Formats: sequence, structure tokens, C-alpha cells
Amino acid sequence: MEVREHNKFEDLIYRKGTEHGAKFSIEDLADKFIPYYNSGERIKVRVGSSIYHGTVGVTTGWKPCFLLMTRRTAIGSSICLDPCDEVLAVKRGNKYIPVASNWESRVQALENEGLTRSDAQAVVDAEDLREGGK
Repeated sequence: MEVREHNKFEDLIYRKGTEHGAKFSIEDLADKFIPYYNSGERIKVRVGSSIYHGTVGVTTGWKPCFLLMTRRTAIGSSICLDPCDEVLAVKRGNKYIPVASNWESRVQALENEGLTRSDAQAVVDAEDLREGGK
């Protein structure tokens, strides 16, 4: 039997579900931000007409929402992320790399096959480089 480690989001679901029971709800947590919550990567996000940079955090309580933490030392944020907000880019090294429309779904598909997030990202990036070179 293969033992798989839980990711940060799965741990959150388990802890909060245990703590709050039946009233716990993840309906305000947009799926597109889960990979960035798990990885801790800095992202560039369009929230309404504004653009912000930061990492994805989560509120506490029985109905959490994702937050954009704009500073490394932040312990809270007033920027709540919802499904209509758009991830524009992910920071790789010292640069923000634009997120291709299907890049994240390709990475998630590889993660579902058992690759780590960083390995899945490397595979997708290599495929994109190879496509660009043709």
C-alpha cells in the first residue's frame, strides 16, 4: 500500500473539519488558489482593477477564505481572494513568469499522477520551452 503525504490544504481541511464539525465549509475557497497555498509561491493577482503580489494564506474559523499576504512578515491581510480574481504570474527566481491559460491545469494533472509540484512545474516548463523552440 502506497502512503501519500498530505499537502498543506488537506491538512487544513482535516484540522478545521475536526475543530468545527458540520458547520465547517470550504465554499469560499476558490480551487485555483489551492496550488499556490500549498506551494507558498509568490503570485501576481488581479483583484478587481488592482494588481497585487504576494503569497496565498487562509483565514481561520469555520468558513475560511484565501488571503493574499503581501509581505513575508504579514500575519493577516485585507485582500480576500475569490473565484473572479485572476492569477497573472508566478515568481520564479527574481522574475514573475506569466501563467499560461492551461499551465496550472497541466501541472495539477501531473501532480495527480504522483509527481511533486516542483517536478510537475519543471515538466510543464520544459514542454513549453520545447514547443516554443519548434
